[in-house]
Amino acid sequence: MQTYLKTRGRLLSVAAPVGTLFSTFLFRVDLEEMRNYFNIGVFGRHQFPVLLAVFVLPILAAYIVLYFLNRLLIWFYGGEDLEDRRRKLLVCLIDAYIFERKVFFAADDLLDEYAWSSIKLLWRRK
Repeated sequence: MQTYLKTRGRLLSVAAPVGTLFSTFLFRVDLEEMRNYFNIGVFGRHQFPVLLAVFVLPILAAYIVLYFLNRLLIWFYGGEDLEDRRRKLLVCLIDAYIFERKVFFAADDLLDEYAWSSIKLLWRRK
């Protein structure tokens, strides 16, 4: 059973409903109070974009919290997968050095990101 998420898309698909539920609850309970907070000075004319930003903030916060929680889960439960990924990356780095090729980073893969950061002493960006 997989205990961690492997891609950013899956992580966002978990964080978006959690943050949206919190934002919806917040807006259902305190919408009039929030409008009163942002009905002063600069925020008075631009109330809608500010309220939209306040609605998106819990989604962003949920994504950040779940991202770090996922890194902890990879560290605790993904040891074999992480070692396998590190081994493959080191082989790719050695081949790239010998044959003067480039190694590309899979930006969506969270396990790949963690493996790259764990072997960062052995490579450098150009």
